[in-house]
Amino acid sequence: MKRFAFNKSLVSVLITVLFIVFFGSLYFFIYLPHNEKLVQEQRFRALQTIDLNVHAKIDNSVALMNNLLTSYLKNDTLKISTANYIRSYSTEKFALTVPVPAVSGEIQDSGYIINVNNATRLITLKFQKRKSLTDTALFQMSMQLTFEQFIRFLLPQNVFDEYVVFSNGEVVYETFPSGINSLKDTSSAKSGLVSSTVRRINASGQDYNLFIQPVSFSTDQKWMLGGLLTNKRYQQEKNELPPSIVLLLVTAVLIIIVAFPWIKLYQMGNKDRLTVSDGIASIVVGMLLTSLLFFTFFKYNRYLRPVESLDSKEQLADQITRAFQNEIDTVYQKLKQADVYVAAHTNLFNSASKLHKNNDFFRHDTSAMAIKSIISDTSITQLYWLDKDGKEVANWSSAEMTAPLGNYKNRDYFRKIAEHKDYLLNNDGSKRYYLDQVVSWVTGRFISVISIPSKKTDSVAAISFTMRSLDNPILPTGYQFAIIDNSAKVLYHSDVSRNLNENLLTEFSASGRLTSCIKARTTDAFKTKYFSKEFIVLFKPIARLPYSIVIFSDSSYNEARDMEIYSFTVLMLIILFAILILQLSVVFLVSSKRSYFKKQLFDITWIGPKFSSHHQYNLAIIFNLLIIFFPIQHFAVTNFFLYPCQLTRPR
Repeated sequence: MKRFAFNKSLVSVLITVLFIVFFGSLYFFIYLPHNEKLVQEQRFRALQTIDLNVHAKIDNSVALMNNLLTSYLKNDTLKISTANYIRSYSTEKFALTVPVPAVSGEIQDSGYIINVNNATRLITLKFQKRKSLTDTALFQMSMQLTFEQFIRFLLPQNVFDEYVVFSNGEVVYETFPSGINSLKDTSSAKSGLVSSTVRRINASGQDYNLFIQPVSFSTDQKWMLGGLLTNKRYQQEKNELPPSIVLLLVTAVLIIIVAFPWIKLYQMGNKDRLTVSDGIASIVVGMLLTSLLFFTFFKYNRYLRPVESLDSKEQLADQITRAFQNEIDTVYQKLKQADVYVAAHTNLFNSASKLHKNNDFFRHDTSAMAIKSIISDTSITQLYWLDKDGKEVANWSSAEMTAPLGNYKNRDYFRKIAEHKDYLLNNDGSKRYYLDQVVSWVTGRFISVISIPSKKTDSVAAISFTMRSLDNPILPTGYQFAIIDNSAKVLYHSDVSRNLNENLLTEFSASGRLTSCIKARTTDAFKTKYFSKEFIVLFKPIARLPYSIVIFSDSSYNEARDMEIYSFTVLMLIILFAILILQLSVVFLVSSKRSYFKKQLFDITWIGPKFSSHHQYNLAIIFNLLIIFFPIQHFAVTNFFLYPCQLTRPR
C-alpha cells in the first residue's frame, strides 16, 4: 500500500484551495456582517435624526405661539394688530388660531399639549399663557398641521427609498401606496416589538427592509416611523466590494490565466515532453506578463507616485469660503450702516415697524429711504433691534405683514453679543459681530442671522437673511460641501435639507480623523464612508471663525474613470500584442528557409541568439533600459489629475 505523499501538483492544489477558503471566509464571515452593521447603523441614525427634528419642530412652533400670545396679551392695540397678523398668516405650512380664553387647568401656564387625530390626519398643538403672574385668566392659541405638513420636510431624501408612519398601529402617512394598513401587517408587530428594529416585508409586490424607530410626542402619543429600503439596494450596499478591490482581483486573475503555460512548465516531470508550442507559449506569456506587470506597477505604485493633487478641492474650498466671508462682510456693513442711521434718527427707531417695502413711509422720510437703499437686497428678510432683556423693540420685515415683536433672549445671536463671546470681523476689535444659523420662529424657515452691538445703549441690532453664496450653488458633478462648527454640526450643506439636521461625526466612518482635524484645526484630506458611499474629503478650517469647510468628492466617479482606463489599457495591450504577433509572423515567413528534414517544414536555427552578435545584444539591453527609465521619470513629475474646478452660480 502506497503512503500518502505530497508532490508539486498536490501542493499547488492545496495552496489554491486554502487561498480561496481564506479569502472567502474573510468576505462571508467578517466583511459582510461588518458591512451590514454599518448599513443598519446609518439608517437608524437617520431615523433618530428625524426624531430629534420632530421635537425641534415642536419647540420652534411653541416659541412662535409664545411670541404671538405674549404680544396679544400686552395691550389692546397690539391685541388687534396681532389678531390681524394671525388671520392673514399663510396656511402653506400650518394654520394658526386667534387666541381665546382657555379652560383653566387644561394646560399649565406657558405649557402645551399635542393632539394627534388619526381620523382627520391632523396634528393640533395647543399653547396657553397667563397675561401676568398675578392674573389667573389663561389664554390659548393653537397651531394645526396636516400629517404631511408636519412630517414631509423632515424626511431626508436618498437615505431610504420610501417612508411609512404609524400612529397607534395604523398607517397615517406614506410616501407611496404601500398597501400596508397597520403594524400588524409587518413581522415586527407580530413579535410584539415596539423598539427600534429592522424586518423584511413585502409591500406593493416588492421586497423591502423596514427600519422602525419610535417617536414620542407625549406619554400617550407615539408614532412609529418606518423607513423602507428595497431589498435589492440593501443587498447591493451590504455585498458590494470597493471597485479598487475588484480591479485588483481582476488583475490577479488575468495574470494567473496568462501565466498558465508557465504553470504547466512548472508542473512538468522528467518524463514529460517539451514541445515547440510550449516554447512559443512561453515567449508569448513573457511578452504579455511584461505588459501586465508594467500596467500593475503604474496602477498600484502608491508609494512611488506623486502626492495626489488636491488643487480642485482646495480651490473649490477657497472659492466657497471667499464667497461666504464676502457675504458676511457685505451684510455686516449693511447692518452697521442701518444701525448708525437708526441711532441718529429717533423717529426711525420708534417707527421701525413702518419700514415696509411697500409702505408710503419711505417716500416721506429721507432717512428711511436711505435705510431702504441699504437693505433692499432681496436675500434680507428682517432687520430688528433687541433690548438688554432680549425683547424686540423695533422690526423691519420684507414680508407682506410685519410679525408682532417677540423675545429672543434664548437665541445665541443675542446671548453671545451680551456675553462678549462674539467674533471680530477681519480681526478688527471695533467690528464685533456674531453669526448664527436658526429656524425662524416667525416663518419656520432656515435663515442666517448676524448681530452686532447697537449704537443704541444696551441694544443688539440683528439682521436675518438667506446666505445666497451657500444656497444651492452649482458644483462640479460628484462634489458636495458642508460648513461645520467645532462639534461637527452641519451649519450649511450643499443639500439645504441637511442644514442643522446632521452631524458629520456620526455620519463619517472616519470620525476619529475628523475629530483630530477639528481639534488641530489643520487642513487634511482623507477617505470616509458617508451615507454608504466612499468620499475623498478635504477638511479646511475657515479663518477668523470657529467653522470649517468640508469638501466631498465622490470616489465612485474616480473609480468609474479608473474602470474605463483599465478596460481601455487592457484592450490596447491585446491590440498591441496582436500587432506584435502579426509582425513576428511576417518576419518569420519572409526570413525562414525550407528545412532539409522531412518532419520539419522550416529552418528556425536563425531565431536563436548568436555569439557573434553579443555586442549588439548588450546595446539592445541598454537601449531598452533607457526606454523604461525615461517614462518612469516622466511619470514622477506629471500630474494626471483634472484641472481645478470652477464654482459657478446660475445667472
